[in-house]
Amino acid sequence: MPELVPIDDATFAEATALALKTLSVFQQNRGHYNNNMNSHLRGKLGEIACARWVETLGLDCEETFRDLGRMAETDLVIHGDRGCRIDVKTWSDKYWPELGRCVAVNQLAKLQAKSDLIIWCITPEELRSGIRVQLVGWNSLEDIANAPRRLTGPPRGRKVDNFQVDSDCVRNLAELSASLGQQEPPR
Repeated sequence: MPELVPIDDATFAEATALALKTLSVFQQNRGHYNNNMNSHLRGKLGEIACARWVETLGLDCEETFRDLGRMAETDLVIHGDRGCRIDVKTWSDKYWPELGRCVAVNQLAKLQAKSDLIIWCITPEELRSGIRVQLVGWNSLEDIANAPRRLTGPPRGRKVDNFQVDSDCVRNLAELSASLGQQEPPR
């Protein structure tokens, strides 16, 4: 069952400020997908929502996504340096069915080096205070490496060579929350 994390005014303002900072760093890059304020804001809302969810589990969570100097690292670290390293990927509900659950083929090796797993999130298409971020589930990087490889993208837009996890292969958050209390990251 997905987790829903509400976004209040303060959280939305915080996500917006973080998104403006990351956009300013990457605004000249083409990116794997869209590189604009909307995509950066969507990503920050997902990262903040995941950090809040981990807090509800009573776990210590290092929120590396907040530090511009650590953008090459994973988004969240649980149990310190030896613990579970989590990257967060957030999609619009409009694009989730066809285009969600993707990792660009040329991004996989970098993710494997820095993360143990990915948590998938969905937001409404319109980003604003009062929405809820849906934490849909998770997958290990091994799951993603074994996922089908597909060219994805809008019918008249740029196609991206992706590993795309089928929706029925996304793992349940209950499994992840049960395993996060253990020393070894889930596989």
